Amino acid sequence: MKQSIKVCIALISSLLVSYAYAGPFDGFYAGIGANAVSNTMQTSWNGKVSPNVVLSSKGYGIPAPALNFSSSSNDTEWNPALGLLIGYGQSFGQYYTAAEVGYISNTKTMSSYGTSQTFSSTSFNYHNQASLSDQFNIGIKLGRLITPNDLVYLRPAISYAKMSYLQEIIGTSTPISIAAPPSASGTYQLSNASSSIWGEQIGLGYEHAFTSRFAVEGELTYVSYASNTVTGGIIRTATVTGTTSFKPYAYLMGISAIYHF
Repeated sequence: MKQSIKVCIALISSLLVSYAYAGPFDGFYAGIGANAVSNTMQTSWNGKVSPNVVLSSKGYGIPAPALNFSSSSNDTEWNPALGLLIGYGQSFGQYYTAAEVGYISNTKTMSSYGTSQTFSSTSFNYHNQASLSDQFNIGIKLGRLITPNDLVYLRPAISYAKMSYLQEIIGTSTPISIAAPPSASGTYQLSNASSSIWGEQIGLGYEHAFTSRFAVEGELTYVSYASNTVTGGIIRTATVTGTTSFKPYAYLMGISAIYHF
């Protein structure tokens, strides 16, 4: 019994000593930061125009042949974004691990246009647009202490965001075979939808503790989301269908001020 009490006292004393000499990165922390974000949207489009009425001069009851077209684009744009994070970490000798939840206010709308198409004396173009909303992530920090106040780390994480999609056909001349007469010009929506998307990210960072409470970290992060495919269509004097695959990814360069509680 006395031996058990001694063991318990020793364990408690060890924990108290460890807490008393906890490093500057140990415990709960929260931070706010600024990011420069390079957003890239890979877009692949496949479309088809099929006449529903006689549109050719070949003779009564003979429709114009269907038109199939496809295109792809790779568009990149930069924008600033606010970052917030909260987590809990613990050092083990020279090694460090933490669980962290983050938020990036990376809201960006990106558009792509295809080359002009001609169908039965009609000219038109197509337009794809994707809007990426605010992103959340949850991950872990795996680091190593270079000095008691300097930490380098990797941060693998899972990301979540909201994506909105838009597909359109834009008529540019008369007579337009995809629109109801008499108007030829105009924009005709094939689909307008939104969905949740998941992805993975990896960050490489460095954190320096100026005091036992305040630190600054810099991180370079790569985020990749799963491809999303959207299909839509309209029926006028011709049936127009389109299938678009959106694949977003981004690079983030950020600096954050961290407070350790």
